[in-house]
Amino acid sequence: MPKKVTRYGDLPSSREELGRRGGRGAAAFRKRRTKYSISGNILDSEDTPIAGAVVKLSGRFKRQTTTDLNGDYIFEELYEGTYRVTAPDDETYLWSPAYQAAVIDGADVVDVDFVGGVYYEISGNIVDGLSAAIEGVLVTLSGDDDATALTDENGDYSFIEPDGDYVLTPTAEGYAFTPDHIDVTVAAGDETGNDFEGAGS
Repeated sequence: MPKKVTRYGDLPSSREELGRRGGRGAAAFRKRRTKYSISGNILDSEDTPIAGAVVKLSGRFKRQTTTDLNGDYIFEELYEGTYRVTAPDDETYLWSPAYQAAVIDGADVVDVDFVGGVYYEISGNIVDGLSAAIEGVLVTLSGDDDATALTDENGDYSFIEPDGDYVLTPTAEGYAFTPDHIDVTVAAGDETGNDFEGAGS
């Protein structure tokens, strides 16, 4: 039986040769070799670019990059597929969203943007007439946001909120509080010392 001889001269020797021969195989080869990018921008809640923020990419490739002075970032040299872009791990901000899916399908993916909300602390302390801490007081925050908190064993409470106007109101069975509420305006800084005194009623 004659031996089967492979004629290597009939095989494509390069991507160009494969392209000249055409067909689905050539298209698939070109598609596999094409690389794309994922890019976006990071701003704070006042539309100010956040420079130096570390953005992470996972999926087929795991990488990280840093935003420039305009808050822009880009991941390059990526193949088609589904990736996850994660907002910076920076506790100065609360990120919206925390992460995003980016699907590369024959084109670059752009506008994978994040907004870092700037938040501040609103806090205070609640004691009785003898300056003893009152634990378990329900403090209600209203205004530009709605939230509640309970005082701890030291009578302390706190909220984390963005700039805005708020009202703090304490309630606890058997107590009347002075003042009965406190108006708070958060403007680019923490608002501490929002204290109440409770008296038995």
